[in-house]
Amino acid sequence: MIRYRMQRGPDMAANNRKATNIGTRTGAFAMAAILVFALAGTARAAQSHAVANPLSTQNGADYLVIAPPAFEAALAPLLDKRAADGLRTALVTTGSIHSAFPHSATGAHAIRDFVRYAYFQWQAPRPRYLLLIGDTVATAPYAPGDPSMPTFLVNTSIAESPTASDNHYADMDSDGLPDLAVGRLPADSPQELSVMIQKILDYETAAPSGPWRRRVNMFASEGHFGAVDDMLEDMFKKLVRNNVSPNFDLTMTYANPAMPYFFIPDRFGEKVIERFNEGSLFMVYIGHGHHSRFDTVRWNGKKYPIMDSGKVPEIDSGGRSPIVFIIACLTGDFDMPEDSIGEELLKSKTGPVGVFASSEISHPYSNSILAKDIAFFFLRENPETVGEGLVRVKRALIKRFDEDRRSIDRLTGLMLPKKELDAQNRDHLYLYNYFGDPAMRIAYAGGALAVQAPEKAKAGERISVTVPQAPQGSLRVTLECPATEIIHPIADIENLDGESLEKAIAANYANANGKIAAVADQHQTGAGDATAALDIPDNLPPGQYFIKAYAWGAQTDRMGFAPITIE
Repeated sequence: MIRYRMQRGPDMAANNRKATNIGTRTGAFAMAAILVFALAGTARAAQSHAVANPLSTQNGADYLVIAPPAFEAALAPLLDKRAADGLRTALVTTGSIHSAFPHSATGAHAIRDFVRYAYFQWQAPRPRYLLLIGDTVATAPYAPGDPSMPTFLVNTSIAESPTASDNHYADMDSDGLPDLAVGRLPADSPQELSVMIQKILDYETAAPSGPWRRRVNMFASEGHFGAVDDMLEDMFKKLVRNNVSPNFDLTMTYANPAMPYFFIPDRFGEKVIERFNEGSLFMVYIGHGHHSRFDTVRWNGKKYPIMDSGKVPEIDSGGRSPIVFIIACLTGDFDMPEDSIGEELLKSKTGPVGVFASSEISHPYSNSILAKDIAFFFLRENPETVGEGLVRVKRALIKRFDEDRRSIDRLTGLMLPKKELDAQNRDHLYLYNYFGDPAMRIAYAGGALAVQAPEKAKAGERISVTVPQAPQGSLRVTLECPATEIIHPIADIENLDGESLEKAIAANYANANGKIAAVADQHQTGAGDATAALDIPDNLPPGQYFIKAYAWGAQTDRMGFAPITIE
């Protein structure tokens, strides 16, 4: 059964922080009026994208934005950027939608009716992206003029309470699958919206070059599923090998004390913040989650937080902002009075530029499939925009059955009947939502590098690597093991304590994440063929490795790799 989320009203202002942020309805419109007066030129720019009559079949859009009137002025810079990207843009207010669709149920149903009308009746090609503006609170009433954006309330087979979901807005033919990419900027005020928009624009136009554009930082909690944890860890390694391109660099920070990727318990949270702040293309969390925090590290009878909302202000990657995938329960629960940690991350001025998270309890089975397909589509297929990738990820839950999927199904099928598994996958179409602009272009390295290297070599040898037509700027050439392998020594920590234990844990963590066996850094004063010499360590274990090259600086970042066997 589907219901739409009720929204906050003036009577909720004293009862929750979200409502307090935006104030009463009168206060919100007064604030908007001040902004419009102060930024009259910006308002006029936004109006140039506005749709006067939503029912006119002469309208057309690739990029459809729906917003309460209070946010119209703040949207102008984003709409101008999308128009400059070549997208046909259309801004439609919630008030005009409810006027045009008076017979639809007030709230999410009327908005969905309009989106379907635009999809099928407006001038072709059909809309590809839908951006919703505004936050929502389940317990508050909604009126069409309110500065909030309703969502749907969906019952699932997993959670006891209904889940907030924007997926229905993207489903044009009622099959449950998204037909266009939908995202939400959950702003409580025009000021919050401006912060999120500026961060998106800076990401697309002013993000620094460098190897952060190929870095993927992962962190995870323990599963606490007993023997199943070992099977999940083995499966995870297989999924990485099969779905992640060697072009990307992966790190792991894992809250399992038995694994070398474990970090010092009382500094584990600091390490996660450090990983955020070093900059990465993607951050991925896999594990247990709660409304305002990730799970904890359990060590010697004590618990240490992995990260909570209070730590979000410490995140500052210097413009190298990641897109965050949170494969966990509740971290995207966006219809509660208090912001979820997923919302807090997006709203932070120096935080991530997009967040994909679940609004309710999720399940390890469907989460495994999501993680696999996120890896495949975002780290092998490289979609141009976040929205394109997420549409593929969600549709793959129902449609894509590769060998890894069949392995997951066989393993989980030993514990749950197929009918239940199918229902859970359908549930996860609704559980996961994207906070961010679905039309945002991902900051991948913009071009490919050819890498010429020997197919085989022996430990202790020096090899020559050529990178034809390397651009001007910095060039890094490395010999690396696969992301799932460890080539540096790992110490036994079982009988250690105190300072020696901490040093051993830190060393193991660094060695486990240290995939580089040899490196050559150089600067190209001009474009042309580059040659680098790599000395293979004498003690390097035999096996499959990669020669990787990354160029950055004066031109668009470029990357490439070639396999090599060490005998």
